[in-house]
Amino acid sequence: MNSVAKRPKAYSYTRFSTPEQAKGDSARRQIALAEEYARRNELDLDTSLTLDDKGVSAFRGRNANDGRLGDFLRAVQAGIVTKGSYLLVENLDRISRQVPRKAVRTLEAIVESGITVVTMSDGKAYTEKSLDRDPFSFVMAVLAFVRANEESETKGRRVRAAWANKRERAIADGTPMTKRTPGWLILGANGKLRLDVKKAALVRRIFKMTLAGAGQHAIAEAFNREKVKAFSADRWHRSYVKKLLDNPAVIGRLIAHTMEYEDGRKVRKPVAQADNHFPAAVTMDDWNRVQAMRDTGASGSRSRAAPSGTAPLQNILASLARCPLCAGTMTRVSKGPTGATAYLTCAKKKAGAGCNASLNAPMAPIEISIVGHLSEVLGTMPSGDDEVDRKLVAVEDGLQVAIEQAARITDAIAQRGVTGALGDRLRDIEAAIAEGEAKKAALEARIQDAPLLGMKVAELADEIEKRKPDRQRINGLLRQMARAVVVDVKRGRLVFQWKHGGESEMIFAWVGGKGERGDYGWERKAR
Repeated sequence: MNSVAKRPKAYSYTRFSTPEQAKGDSARRQIALAEEYARRNELDLDTSLTLDDKGVSAFRGRNANDGRLGDFLRAVQAGIVTKGSYLLVENLDRISRQVPRKAVRTLEAIVESGITVVTMSDGKAYTEKSLDRDPFSFVMAVLAFVRANEESETKGRRVRAAWANKRERAIADGTPMTKRTPGWLILGANGKLRLDVKKAALVRRIFKMTLAGAGQHAIAEAFNREKVKAFSADRWHRSYVKKLLDNPAVIGRLIAHTMEYEDGRKVRKPVAQADNHFPAAVTMDDWNRVQAMRDTGASGSRSRAAPSGTAPLQNILASLARCPLCAGTMTRVSKGPTGATAYLTCAKKKAGAGCNASLNAPMAPIEISIVGHLSEVLGTMPSGDDEVDRKLVAVEDGLQVAIEQAARITDAIAQRGVTGALGDRLRDIEAAIAEGEAKKAALEARIQDAPLLGMKVAELADEIEKRKPDRQRINGLLRQMARAVVVDVKRGRLVFQWKHGGESEMIFAWVGGKGERGDYGWERKAR
């Protein structure tokens, strides 16, 4: 009998809020502290949960609401992380930099779930009992949150003051606000802006083409076909053409903005305007004529979109769909007088940027298959563990062979009657089928037991089963679980590439061939 007590598990949570910190030593330092603390205190450091919020701010609670800290709390509530485990953080400010009242709530939510929070900088442990019985411990936590919040508030005030000063100088004397300039301008060594002659000519050409009736997509496609180098991307996109047509900087006008928070989201608000701030690339006449055309819908451009956040999501595979030929993004397009027929098409192909994909994928059967059969795909999802996946495929292959053998023996009994040999053989095969089903169930349970994965699978399955599934929620959950979904039009299949490893395939349309019929289906594909 093993008398060695099972050691408590520890989980390391790392967070940094800026891309600059990602380039530095922040993450490595936090991970090293966790490994050292676990070693000294005889804890098993569990790395199966990736608890890092890279570039996620704790000032407004994003890490606890939408980030990996929120995932950790949900894993605790679901029993994936057991009570008595430890959460290791460098300082309490990694958990929250919100106002102290809200920050304390986050800490309380963790410790009340039976988790011990350890700040590795000072070795202080916070539990529900210590916060209840040790007033000094509670006060120290509150003071830590006060300091963290004040630091963030002070930094925010300084940043806002610096930007206010930059805006004032830009309006007063034309001093550039940043070294980053519009794509058709150059910031000289003397601090003055000047036109890039060739790029400014491209901007003028876009306006002239628009006045001649060309749409944004047609302009982007023409530039890509001519191999005109884009200002800031690998190719020209319709969206960038639209931005240029919308941007008053082309006539020299600066619109200064502030960034404010409303209902938990960032909102850019214009606060000041300065004409003749930039060298003008386009005449005022061309600018006014293009704006008049676009406002009345007279040009070939699309109508202006609804404000951000107000339009419902139209593409259930938004940000996920990939072209099977070039692996580039696929975008949703509508055809017909009412836009009733929607397709997914390769963005590179659409922009004339070199992809030769010849087929579009109709959205209707894709959505029908995802809503109707994604639950079965989730039920046969690869584990991300090569050995588990191979065993599962082998067990399923063996089951299929045994089922076919049982069917043949049953047919033989029906024709010739039961004999001792046939009866014995059928019992052996039925026993093998039962054993195979048990092995399959055990392996599938191992897949679903993966930390956090099972929770997300359950959430997605629940959403799909609703009478009116929410496209946006399905898309959001899929984006948490999948790196990409390859839309293989020629084979009529969706290939889900999972973040935890492996792939699953779903048939969204039969494409013809011997024995095939109009139907939908799914299958597992081991890595």
